[in-house]
Amino acid sequence: MIRSCLVLLLLLGAATPVASQARPGPGGSTDATRAPFARQLLSKQGLCNRKPTKRRYVAVGGSDRSRGTLGHPWRTIDKALRRAVPGEAVYLRSGTYPEWANATRSGTARNPISLRAYAGDRPVMTGRLKVEGAFFCVKGLRFEGRTSANTTDPLIYVAGAQHVEIRRNTILNAAQSGIYVGDEGDLSQDVRIISNQIRGNGTHDRLDHGIYLGHVRNGLIANNLVIDNRAIGVKIEPEANDMVVTQNTVVDNGKDGIVVGGELNWSSNDNLVVNNIVAFNKSWGIRTYWEGSIGSGNRALRNLVFGNGDGAFWFLGGGLSALQTIRANPGFIGAGNYQLSGGSAALNRAIPSFSMPFDITGRMRPRSRPDLGAFER
Repeated sequence: MIRSCLVLLLLLGAATPVASQARPGPGGSTDATRAPFARQLLSKQGLCNRKPTKRRYVAVGGSDRSRGTLGHPWRTIDKALRRAVPGEAVYLRSGTYPEWANATRSGTARNPISLRAYAGDRPVMTGRLKVEGAFFCVKGLRFEGRTSANTTDPLIYVAGAQHVEIRRNTILNAAQSGIYVGDEGDLSQDVRIISNQIRGNGTHDRLDHGIYLGHVRNGLIANNLVIDNRAIGVKIEPEANDMVVTQNTVVDNGKDGIVVGGELNWSSNDNLVVNNIVAFNKSWGIRTYWEGSIGSGNRALRNLVFGNGDGAFWFLGGGLSALQTIRANPGFIGAGNYQLSGGSAALNRAIPSFSMPFDITGRMRPRSRPDLGAFER
């Protein structure tokens, strides 16, 4: 939890804040924020890293009357998820799956349930995956929207679920947001969205985002490449609390890069936005939006913010403080390639206490002086 005394209060109607220059503590962070978030980032073993105790298989040429083995796979994802037990991994073989699949069963912390791509295969989901259970992993899949199977909805919908990890997937061209988390009155909890490519999602420039954290508490958004979505790259609103958003590359989105906000009946609190690259978005880099009560304890720390159409920050009414901001060109290698060049201002600038041990490609990051954004050079 970060209930910081360093929140930057802006007068209503002010344009942009002057970033605080608080003196960093050991490891480059401030004393008020370092320890609790370091524990949250580094103490947990990811659900997707757990070795499954049992394996089931799904293939487009399979049959739901078969046994779900490698030699006799099932035909539908829904069949596999209805049968899943703790510790079981469901592997998808290559092919297109136009299903609206529902993950309602729960694993355990030691034995999660997972939905994965079979090694070397390229399964594509064109329907929608809804996650309602607990201790569930989604890894290595490709989700494609705006097909005849899903013309209206997000591609991954986390609805009141707990302990969910979405890792190393490609999520593109959803009609709405690529990933939507949380339902009103039924908070999702401990959601970890790690090392995904999330691009080209949305058809409405005010509503559809790359990652939409709606009603959720306690989670990690890290190492994602969030690019070219119709509206906001990462939206933390209206009731998203205790989220850590670190080492993402949020670029070329149609509105703002990252938004923290609330609506009439809710606000978002105690969120940390740290070590990200937020650049070349059409509107603001990082901004707030409050309809009712203003959130508290939200902090943007050591982000590179550059080249956004309306400017770096818009904190109308306050509710978020910006500390140690880097305002310099991120120095990407080239058009469409968001890795860092040798002269990048993002090199060696991340706060180690909030750094992931690896980048989006699986490359190990150094313990000292890691890079900002999703890619480690």
